[in-house]
Amino acid sequence: MIGEIINKPLILIPSKHIFLISHMRANTSLFGHLIGSSNEVSGYYEMHIGYYSWKSLYRQKLLYHSIHKKEPVTKYYFDKILHSEHEINIELVNNYNFNIIFMLREPERTIKSICKLYRRVDSKNKLSSVEGAADYYINRLLDIELFADKIDDYQRCVYLDAECLINNTDESLFFLKETLNLKEKLSSEYKQFELTGKKKFGDSSLNINAGHVIHPDKNKYGDIIIDPNLTKKCEDVYFNVRNKLVNKCQYHLIK
Repeated sequence: MIGEIINKPLILIPSKHIFLISHMRANTSLFGHLIGSSNEVSGYYEMHIGYYSWKSLYRQKLLYHSIHKKEPVTKYYFDKILHSEHEINIELVNNYNFNIIFMLREPERTIKSICKLYRRVDSKNKLSSVEGAADYYINRLLDIELFADKIDDYQRCVYLDAECLINNTDESLFFLKETLNLKEKLSSEYKQFELTGKKKFGDSSLNINAGHVIHPDKNKYGDIIIDPNLTKKCEDVYFNVRNKLVNKCQYHLIK
């Protein structure tokens, strides 16, 4: 990665960082493409790394530019954290120039989407079952709640319902532009990147390759049935965590 510093010494200048704290199948690939299409932002997919000290912030930039050698150094660097094993040290959040965006999606379609994905790519994974997907969903939301409780300053925190990106796209994009202090208008038409649609780099379905926001088929999970009691359990966690985030964050947009 030394080559990246030699070729792009501006990497050494501290940047602003945008972190999306969310969970799987919450329109996060769409979010990354929408914001990553801005000329002010580098990054559009989950980098699968943790952030433990200021060194991790430079690691993020160096890793990104080692993969995308032609991309310029920008003011903002984006990553999304969807799994609890990828930790963000709370001291970084409280002491560095971060923007934290929390985004949750309602449980029923999220769980069905997780099941459908894993039944296609890894049918032996526990996430291919309704119970396994629900367990991930509940635990992830509880971990997000714990993380949020440790933040000192919520003025740099934003909450967004995942459904707003699709159902209220223009309003969501204006909201993000304003709350993140971006100079450029965000567009519902986004770039097709080098890793768009690739496995392990976000959504690998045809939807993300559309290049614009589309409304998904509401009937595509008809073969996946969730016990009403399990749905209720997930909904209780969702509404509890969501309400706490909405009340904590300085800015929020809900459906």
